[in-house]
Amino acid sequence: MDKHLVLISGGGFSTEENSYIDNFALNLCLSKNQKKNVVFIPTASHDAEGYIEKFNHAFSQHHTFHLTNSTLMTNDCLDQADLIYIGGGDTHYLIDTWREIGFDKKIIELYEKGTVIVGISAGAMCWFDYIHDSKRVNTGLNILKGSMCPHYDDLNDEKKSYDEWAKQNSNITHYKLNNNESLHVKNGKIVARIVT
Repeated sequence: MDKHLVLISGGGFSTEENSYIDNFALNLCLSKNQKKNVVFIPTASHDAEGYIEKFNHAFSQHHTFHLTNSTLMTNDCLDQADLIYIGGGDTHYLIDTWREIGFDKKIIELYEKGTVIVGISAGAMCWFDYIHDSKRVNTGLNILKGSMCPHYDDLNDEKKSYDEWAKQNSNITHYKLNNNESLHVKNGKIVARIVT
């Protein structure tokens, strides 16, 4: 069974109506049902209500679910999911929260079984070996080698910090994505860089 990640730097339902990249991800799902089970995990945004509302609106033609920090490990909708969205925000908070409750292992398990997973910004960065965000370095989920810097075209000080760290760690592959760029990862390999 193929394993898919769609890693979005910027865009998707949070900033666009009828987003190409969202439709691309939906088309990767194995289920042929017109209505997919789509789950949103807004951990990195501290479960921001407005973000959840945007998700529900964008996927209103499907069966939508969202998991807050308190329900991450207790909701069986994940095992029925066709598509999982991991939202943007504070990457370090996301990875630290997941590790504290063991959800990092759960999301990897879902990926390994073939659930299509979309990561937006922080939700994309976390799949790599290393996370460089807010001038701090953390280890990620270690599914993909290297690191990723989203929003590279508008980061300013964060961009400078990332570039300096990348230069000091030239043995690591660093992916720098502008806001309109996404990566499609199939079976652990980046197969396309999508510009929308």
